[in-house]
Amino acid sequence: MTDNLTPRLQELKDLNLQIHHQAEQAEARVATANPLIAQLAANGVIAEQILLGQFLLLRGYSVRFPPADSGQVIQAALAVPGGFGAVIWDSEELASLRDSPQVEFEAFWRFVPFDQCEPIVKALITSNLAPLFDQLNAVLKHA
Repeated sequence: MTDNLTPRLQELKDLNLQIHHQAEQAEARVATANPLIAQLAANGVIAEQILLGQFLLLRGYSVRFPPADSGQVIQAALAVPGGFGAVIWDSEELASLRDSPQVEFEAFWRFVPFDQCEPIVKALITSNLAPLFDQLNAVLKHA
């Protein structure tokens, strides 16, 4: 009988290492960017707002915490003030708000600062930093 467990354990180990590495990369970049974004907000260059990026993760709720018929949708975001982070939506609430003018207002109140995000969210935000910066630059050009 062959040991099929060893390669599976290695895959889990590799995945955890990859998440940790990507989260560390994002932490380094965000540590530089967030104080600059805070300065823009403090200087009054642009008004409070939230810029929404890609959806990063869709997951169910814990079986200990219903609702079982809904899930969490986690979206990359850049808040002014606040910097980089994520918006955590309930999937049903997001579906009802999707095309509403209230979506940004609701996103602002669901915003979680980067430092408070889970490692997987930090890791996934990495690929959204540049596109969110591009959105911020577009706002600055029109300010």
